[in-house]
Amino acid sequence: MKRQKKVDGSVLLLKLTNGKFAFGRIMRQDAICIYDCYSDTDDPNYYGGIQGICALKKLFHVSVYDDVITKGVFEIIGFQEVKPEELLDIPPLYTQDLLNPDDCTIYYRDGRILPASKEECRGLDYFAVWEGYSVIERIEDHFEGRVNPYLESKKLRLQ
Repeated sequence: MKRQKKVDGSVLLLKLTNGKFAFGRIMRQDAICIYDCYSDTDDPNYYGGIQGICALKKLFHVSVYDDVITKGVFEIIGFQEVKPEELLDIPPLYTQDLLNPDDCTIYYRDGRILPASKEECRGLDYFAVWEGYSVIERIEDHFEGRVNPYLESKKLRLQ
């Protein structure tokens, strides 16, 4: 795998373990989006090129370790600048204290960190940095209708 530079706006090709492909994009240094795309082809032209890929619905946002990008686990195949309004679509993340489940915190992408109720955390992803293989597994599980064990383990505890 060739070394790559992590640059906001870089469009990513994700090679899945089942021979299919997905696409993503670096939205900012701490967040990539994964598009709602589960494809038999790695050709971006099938979707109207890089611009077409970036117009796809976003499936989820996630933070990944830098080496997932820099070591080419997710291959950079193009670039489209990230518009300021696109950054507003990046959802906040939450944490929940294991010993006191009522103690929750929401991490906003603008840097704010605020205490929160369980209800405010409902529907948010857990604050975590993902390995490339875990993101690939999450995509495959989503499209194959399987429960993702990592997501399940970090599910908000309501009781």
